[in-house]
Amino acid sequence: MLPATPIPRHIFARPPRRELPDPESEMMNTIEIYDPPQSCGTGACSPDAADLSAQFASALDLLADCGSAVARYNLGLDPEAFAGNPVVKGALQQEGMSCLPLVMVGGEILCKGRYPSRDELEARLRLRVESA
Repeated sequence: MLPATPIPRHIFARPPRRELPDPESEMMNTIEIYDPPQSCGTGACSPDAADLSAQFASALDLLADCGSAVARYNLGLDPEAFAGNPVVKGALQQEGMSCLPLVMVGGEILCKGRYPSRDELEARLRLRVESA
């Protein structure tokens, strides 16, 4: 029989505690856009719509670069996203298509029937983005 050798303490040592991400803070940085079905391929059929759409897309790009998660759904292409979100589904049932676009931040409605400004998005996300 072999003599018993002591087992080093480090084998039983607990690993250091890792800080888990805070789900609420991650959710606060989530931007969801529920767009109406587009009648033209670009989604911007008039010069005014094209300008607003470009400004909104630019704001989303900046916020995504700062760590915000952005999810964008189109009713014509992603109907399951609309049906799967009870807040969006309820808004559509109560208000019809006039509530689109519907923009949510952190699971709460930021605005309905229009796209928010960059300032509105930054205020809700509690950050300030400096553009280049």
